[in-house]
Order: sequence, then structure tokens, then C-alpha cells
Amino acid sequence: MSTRYNPFSHHPPLLCYPARDRLKQVAVLEIGPGRGDLILSMAQEQPDQQFAAIEIMRKRYFKLIRRVQRLGITNLSLICGDARVALPCLFQTQQLSKIYILFLDPWPKDKHAKHRLFQPYFIHDLYRCLKPKAQVILAHDNETFLAESCAYLAEHPGFAELSLTTTQRAGLFNTFYAEKWKEAGRSLAAHCVSKQELAAEVIQSQAQQSGWDDFKLWYSQVPVEIAELRD
Repeated sequence: MSTRYNPFSHHPPLLCYPARDRLKQVAVLEIGPGRGDLILSMAQEQPDQQFAAIEIMRKRYFKLIRRVQRLGITNLSLICGDARVALPCLFQTQQLSKIYILFLDPWPKDKHAKHRLFQPYFIHDLYRCLKPKAQVILAHDNETFLAESCAYLAEHPGFAELSLTTTQRAGLFNTFYAEKWKEAGRSLAAHCVSKQELAAEVIQSQAQQSGWDDFKLWYSQVPVEIAELRD
């Protein structure tokens, strides 16, 4: 058994609204939705598509549930927990067509490095759950954080940089927090990568290099009894 530090040893049970089974139909995921401006608008504009969001803060999670109920949205699932746990526990291989990761907490201090989302094993799991040619879209006001995140993605041979259109960029920055940062004079940047198909032996090599074996052990030990919240 691995003796490496397990960042998920005290992770609470994942929560899911409205039901776990509906996650099987999700194609678009947002990690760290905040107020939910982006994912809520997409769910409203595309009622035939299933969406999901993973929020680590419980207070925000329950606020999002209230917003979803108030708006009458029925095609959006909400998950409360660490995305590094929720992604492998709740999403199938080659399920998602798009993942948005916008304005996450960068955890800039070295002593908090273990909390950062972009770890090699997480990058490998992003690759696992995406369909071929699916996209990961990042946006942030912290250029250092965005550059480090992009560097992790660039190290994986299964991701290739993809240009965003002006319309796509504008949509990413049309949220409460994006407007807040712009008013504060911060510059906003976005980045997109597309999944490229790899040979099975290359995928296995990447899994080993990223510490995926340890990761599988870690998340398998996290309680996954889903608290299904209903109206």
C-alpha cells in the first residue's frame, strides 16, 4: 500500500442534487461554479442538454440548489465535494464533451499546494472522462495560476491547444465574478485544450507517471454515499 500523503482521507460524503442516476446523461460540467451564472444560463438556453456542476463549498452548494429551484431548471445536477474525488467517483470514461474551470481559488502559498486542483493525477482523470475531441476551458484573473494550469495540461500528450472564438471568450467573462474582477482593473485570460486520442499503452504510461494508481486508492477510500436532496 502506498505511503504517500492522502489528501482525501477526511473527505466528507459527496452530496448530489437532485439524484445520482441523472449524472449518467450529463455532457457538460463546470468545476467551481461560484454563483452559478455560467452553468445556469447554459442550462436555460439548452433545455434538452444535461449539465452538472461541482462545488466544494457547502454553503454555496445549497444556495445553488435554491437558485435552481427558483428558476425551475430541471436539466442541471449539482454536486458538493472536491472535484478530484467527484470526477472519478461519479463520471464515466469518455462521458463528457466539455468541462469549464473558471476563476478557481489558486491556493498561491506553497504550504497550500496540496489543495490545488491541477495535480498530475487530476489531469489524467480529466482525460479519462472526456470524449475524443472534447474540450477543457479555463479562465482566470491570476496569470500565474492560469499559466501553471496550462503547463500541467501541456505536459499530457492527450491534450492539444485550441483557440477560442471572440464570442466564446465573451461568454466566459459575462459572470458576476468576472465583472467584479474587471471593475477592479484585473486582466482576464482564457485557455482551451482539446482531447486527442492516444494508444492504450501511452494512456497506461501516463497513468503510471501521474500517480494514478495512488489516486485510485485514495478516492476509493472516500465515503460516496450520496445525499440525494429533493424538493
